Amino acid sequence: MSKIVFLDIDGVLNHRDWFAELARTGKLSIESVDPECVKRLSRLCEITGSKVVISSSWRSIMSLDRVSSFLARYGFTGEIIGATPELYDTDSCRGDEITKWLHEETDPSDRVMFVILDDDADMGSVADRLVQTSFDTGLQDEHVAKAIALLDS
Repeated sequence: MSKIVFLDIDGVLNHRDWFAELARTGKLSIESVDPECVKRLSRLCEITGSKVVISSSWRSIMSLDRVSSFLARYGFTGEIIGATPELYDTDSCRGDEITKWLHEETDPSDRVMFVILDDDADMGSVADRLVQTSFDTGLQDEHVAKAIALLDS
């Protein structure tokens, strides 16, 4: 059995409160994530044995290697194994991109458990696997607990 975390970054690993803190200290940068949120993501991956697939729009502006090294600088200890494809159809949603990745990148004989960490809800047919965070606060302990429960169900 494989376990996958589909990861959005904005609103999950960074958030409004974090940006406000960076602005107060003069360290504001768009390429910044909250180390506490990253620590929570690492804990989720460690406890469940899950791997990460980037579903964030960051996959359009950064290579997978760059995202991996960037997150490692902030303490991420898990493994990033890919990124969802970008679908340019106006009727598609992030959930369609996740479904396409699952269809193309996983072995049909392997049971795949997955969870989606995102602050948006455009998940279509995979909405029941969403752990929705908030852009105000990002990934919190209660989100990690819910994701663990979904991955272990």
